[in-house]
Parts: sequence; C-alpha cells; structure tokens
Amino acid sequence: MRKMVSVAAIAAALALPAVGAQSQTLEIGYGSAGSITQIASSSPPFLQVVGPDFYAQAFDFFAGTNLGSSTATIAYLGNGTETIWITETGLNIGPTPQNLLFTTGLTQNNVPVGASITETTYFDAANTPFGTGTVLATDTFTSAGYQTSSMAITAYHPYSLTEEYTITVPPGAPPVILSSISLQTTAQGAISVVPEASTWGMMLLGFGGLGFVGYRSSRRGAALAF
Repeated sequence: MRKMVSVAAIAAALALPAVGAQSQTLEIGYGSAGSITQIASSSPPFLQVVGPDFYAQAFDFFAGTNLGSSTATIAYLGNGTETIWITETGLNIGPTPQNLLFTTGLTQNNVPVGASITETTYFDAANTPFGTGTVLATDTFTSAGYQTSSMAITAYHPYSLTEEYTITVPPGAPPVILSSISLQTTAQGAISVVPEASTWGMMLLGFGGLGFVGYRSSRRGAALAF
C-alpha cells in the first residue's frame, strides 16, 4: 500500500495544470482607464446599450469558437471628451497554447470639423475586463477613414480583448460621431510547451522517487527469496 501511495504522489507532482472552461462575457463601459464605469454586460453574441451621451453595440459573430472575432459600433451624441470601452473576457484557446493572429479594422464614418477620435484595440493575457495589456492597433481620425493592421500573439491561457474609443468634439460642432471596429482572430496552430526549470526539477525528483521505489521493491523481493 505504501508503494502505491508514493507512485500516486509522484504522478500528481508531474501533472501539468489544465486550463478550465470559462464562459465569455461582453461588457460596455465609459470613463478614463482605471476608473471605467461598466453599464452593461451579457453573454455573447450580442450586447447593446444607451449611455449618458452615446449608443454602443457589440457582436461576437464567432462566439462558438471562443477566440473572439467581433465587430463593435458606437455613436457619440455630445460635445466634450468621452472614452467608450467594449470588452470581451473568457476567450479560451483550450488546453493547448496557440499562435493567434489578430486583424483589426478601424473605421471612422463621420467626424465633425474640429473633432477627433482615437480607436485602439488591446489583447490582455490576464483576462482582465477592459484590460490594456498589449496594444494590437491604434489610429486617430479627424475625418472619415479606414485603417487595418495585424499582430501575432501566442496565447497560453484565457484572455480578453478590448476596444477603446476616445472622442473629442469641440463646443459648437455637430455632436454626431459614428465609428466602428472589427477584430478578427485566427488560430495559426498549436505550439509545444517547454517545461520551466522548476518543472524539470519536479520531473527529476519524480523519476528519482520512482527509481527508489523500484529499488526498494527489488531488494524486498531478493530478501524474501532467501
């Protein structure tokens, strides 16, 4: 019985942590980074809300793949400065790390004279709502336009994607801005995981333990033979 317990303990020490299933959540908020007021949340594929001075909607059109390919549109109806955020958390690559390609399309359909809007997309490896870990794409528009760019990232755990709209409309300008962001996620293939030094240490300890258990068993068998 003692031998079986030892083998089980070694096997547990060698086990790699599994990535658990996580549900996805769409959220919309506004305010400066670090003090965002969340005003709506929902499971994908669709979320829309009317804020204090804007309308926003988000749609994850590949929600079933858990990677986060989405489009979002906002309409700003005020003067002054506003920052609108749309985020999706719980995006899950499954148990195997993946190379992912993120393609961002930033579109500005209407900008009043003197106004500006900066659109930015983020990847956050910590899976934080409204997380800004890595900038995927950003551009500032003072007139109608379109910009696209791609970035490859290796994802090891569930992550979040965030879209930020920072809008400035001067007093007296027509308070109508229409803007959208598309974010396409494409899996580029799984990667092999190289164990860290601590993991190698546990493996060596485990193999040593197994060898010791086998040695003790053989010695016990030889003693019984005599």
